[in-house]
Amino acid sequence: MRAWRTLLIALAASLAAAPAVGANHLPIHAFYGHFVGIGVANSRDAEILNLKKRDLDVTIAKAGDGFSVAWVTIVRRGGLEQVDRKTAKMTFVPTASARVYKSTAHTYPISDLGYGWATLEDKTLTVYLLVVDPQSGTYQLHSYGRTLDGPDKMHLKFTRISQGRPKVIVEGDMARQK
Repeated sequence: MRAWRTLLIALAASLAAAPAVGANHLPIHAFYGHFVGIGVANSRDAEILNLKKRDLDVTIAKAGDGFSVAWVTIVRRGGLEQVDRKTAKMTFVPTASARVYKSTAHTYPISDLGYGWATLEDKTLTVYLLVVDPQSGTYQLHSYGRTLDGPDKMHLKFTRISQGRPKVIVEGDMARQK
């Protein structure tokens, strides 16, 4: 437990200490809203199984001193009506760094959703999830980079890394729902 916590603290500290790419960091409230769109997976498995299309839905809202992110991803199987629906919701609160947030509920990587944190850099809010399989001890790192393109458009770049190797990359565009 202590080794995991040390690793995660070091990772979060390195993210916070990274040099700023630009000086125009958007405030977190710029991301508040409900966004809907579509995405396409780029992976060998998605190609073979014909699982490339994704319906994307995300809501980012104020929650106490921080914010919540709730998302739904629908994976369409081969253009058929058969779908896989994945949902998640996390709440984040500020840390000592103005651009790093920690999850309020998930603080141990061997759990249903894993260990989560978020960073805010320029126009991108990125949510990270570190998930450890309780049986094998293998890990996955998920990152959901959500970049605002004007006030009503958001671009998603999702990456799933397993054991240090990229497994799935999904990119898509969403529009703010009014």
